[in-house]
Amino acid sequence: MILRGRDGDVEVRDLFEGVDRVPRPGEAGGAWSYAGRQVSFDEASSLPAVMACIRLRAETAASLPVRLFEQDGDQLQAPVNYKDQAAMLSREPNSDMTAFHLWYHVFSSLDGWGGAYLLKAKAKGRVESLYPLDPSRVIPRVEDGELVFYVRNSANGGRQPHDPKGTRLTRSDILYIPGVLLNDPYIGVSPIAVHRHMLGNALAQQEYAGRYYANDGSPGGVISVQGQLTKEKRDEIKEAWEARHRSASASHRVAVLSGGAEFNTVGINLRDAQFIEGQLSSTQDVCRIFGVPVGLLDAHGFSVRTTPEEDMSRFALRLSPTLRRVESAIETDKDLFPDGSGSRFNDADPVVRFDTNHLVRADQAKRFAAYTAARQGGWMSANEIRAFENLPPVEGGDEVQATPVGGAPNPDPVTD
Repeated sequence: MILRGRDGDVEVRDLFEGVDRVPRPGEAGGAWSYAGRQVSFDEASSLPAVMACIRLRAETAASLPVRLFEQDGDQLQAPVNYKDQAAMLSREPNSDMTAFHLWYHVFSSLDGWGGAYLLKAKAKGRVESLYPLDPSRVIPRVEDGELVFYVRNSANGGRQPHDPKGTRLTRSDILYIPGVLLNDPYIGVSPIAVHRHMLGNALAQQEYAGRYYANDGSPGGVISVQGQLTKEKRDEIKEAWEARHRSASASHRVAVLSGGAEFNTVGINLRDAQFIEGQLSSTQDVCRIFGVPVGLLDAHGFSVRTTPEEDMSRFALRLSPTLRRVESAIETDKDLFPDGSGSRFNDADPVVRFDTNHLVRADQAKRFAAYTAARQGGWMSANEIRAFENLPPVEGGDEVQATPVGGAPNPDPVTD
């Protein structure tokens, strides 16, 4: 059997045998699931758990301060030659948005589409601004060993996988940040496309619930009356009952029946109870896909025995590889950080870091105890501690304690 859909003809067996391939980022439509649903980003993001996970990861990552350093040997120092890049990455990537909005788009694109694309706006060969591109309009391809990008314009609605009107760009034009790399060493895959079968089941459950409430034929109760009733009499009894007991304001009123009539409620059946359990299981699976502890979603129905600190520690551990993907892509971009030879930049290597210190902060009592140990141990100054607490430096606060408590004096007191 052939089904005719808006994206072309599809054989029915393809819906259930899973022979379809995972679409690459930017390809239109989506991938068919075993549930018979085409799972795209737009479809999957309608699931509350999916949207909550993507938002939590993107908003958290975008909230982290972006630090830029210059590495000279084993030493990291404040940027001297890369001040413009530091301002671009941490404050204002372009004249239309803040760094938070840029990084929010980048991380949500990685989770939703498997890749993020930043257009380099140049002046005299130098990158002046970074602009995020809609990942649904970009198709990455490898041609003759080179990674290129076809950017579709918005006039055709992005329906054609390889739009002949699309613009062909290269790595010189686009800063590409791939997501999870599986079989292709260059092009990332979307978690939504990889887990399309599980998400298809969740979408089918969501659709079933909506249609259940919209077209439910199950009565809340049944009034049994002895003997045969005419249609007019049945309607009269039904209307009289609903007029007195229907709506929230009329609930729990006392009912009086006569003539041998009986009222029997219709409770939830085993199938409906299993449906509710299936929804809870889908939420857990979505959290596994995106590496988000269930407790951070405030999801009810789960017996979570972890503390908030433990949840945040696990969340930071799962988020760190994604942060490193972005950091390494920025550091190694030769247009953003040209080589020292033949340019006004020196040979110091750029180092980009998202500062996660505040993400994994302990509670106040544990934090202050650690500061005390570090201060008395002679390896942390008062101003370094104050910086962690967003406090201004104080005079004389750069000195490290020369004689640690319980130890021998430091041979060379360190001052900044």
